[in-house]
Amino acid sequence: MNNLNEYDEAKFRTEFDKSSLYKQISSDFDIILWDKHIKNLFNITPRQSMGQRIFNVTPFYYLNKLTETNPGKIYDIGCGWNIFKKYVPSIIGIDFRQQYAEIYADIEADINKDYIISHKEHFESAFSICALHYHSLTNLEKIITNFLSMIKLNGRGFLSLNLERMIDVTSAEENINLFGIVNPSDKQYDQYIRSVVEKIPCKYLIVDIDVSVRNEYLNGNIRLVFEKINKSSGLGVTPALQTLPPML
Repeated sequence: MNNLNEYDEAKFRTEFDKSSLYKQISSDFDIILWDKHIKNLFNITPRQSMGQRIFNVTPFYYLNKLTETNPGKIYDIGCGWNIFKKYVPSIIGIDFRQQYAEIYADIEADINKDYIISHKEHFESAFSICALHYHSLTNLEKIITNFLSMIKLNGRGFLSLNLERMIDVTSAEENINLFGIVNPSDKQYDQYIRSVVEKIPCKYLIVDIDVSVRNEYLNGNIRLVFEKINKSSGLGVTPALQTLPPML
């Protein structure tokens, strides 16, 4: 599977910086970053990072696919700071971590197997950025399908995962089973991810996979935006999820 409608910084910048949303964001922050990956943050000195307000607007490229259908509510699963809610009021932040749930989240919830089962086809629109990836690469398909199962038919979702967090919890034995070696190359990771993604029954609006930066901890390097048009894509929790820890 090739990338589809992947992030184009120049094109997005031309369109987004004319919007009222961008004007609001730019008035709140001193530095606006447009980069697909966060490498430019390392050109900022420690004192700058403490003294200036910095924001990366790249996620709005993907979130635009959710907001363009005008859903009544958009759920941010693993919202953390819940900053997107400030600019898109229909966003509802969900987090289970106490330090975020008590201060920033709208809903405190543990996104485990019981939550996924009870929220099957529950959300008209939802997204999750770097919050559901703390599992072995062997569970990549389960992570995607379980997220998809919570979206209503004809609803939209945006899921972003960071490859490095999945590598962290993938054992040497699992790597050998998946790739035939303990330390796979970027090309092998890329091919495996694409082979999993293309099996998922949904209509992809964006497929943006780029593992050239393995640890993309801000916005992730596996970015999928989809529309759920196939009833078979609402499969619910697979049996193997019974053995997984909470998804956040």
